[in-house]
Amino acid sequence: MLVGFGIHAVCCLAAAENPLTGKPDMLTPAAISALGLSEDQIRQLEILKSHYLKEIGPLQNEYFSRKAEFQMLWRQSRPNRQECMARHRELLMLQEKISDCTLRYELDCRHVLSPEQEAQWRRMQTDPP
Repeated sequence: MLVGFGIHAVCCLAAAENPLTGKPDMLTPAAISALGLSEDQIRQLEILKSHYLKEIGPLQNEYFSRKAEFQMLWRQSRPNRQECMARHRELLMLQEKISDCTLRYELDCRHVLSPEQEAQWRRMQTDPP
């Protein structure tokens, strides 16, 4: 079914983990403590987060708006094939933009960490709490 699109690249830094991916959040008090982040690192990560949220917000809004339009089209008794395919491609392109934005953000965040902190971060993402 074409309607069941999901965005796995969206990163929510306000919670202990990203609700869509289940990955830990680097800026929670527990993560800050476990990673031993300095004040400068926290400041750098907060700046990266702010830029990321400004960039991803409009993309997410557009994605969900286009998704709702696609779903309305899909629910028609005889949806127009070409229009469905075009809307589907638009959604895929938006997902790719969101994914690219998130990947850049996550890579930028990892570059703020020392090699030891990055190794610890990777363990935190794969080990259960």
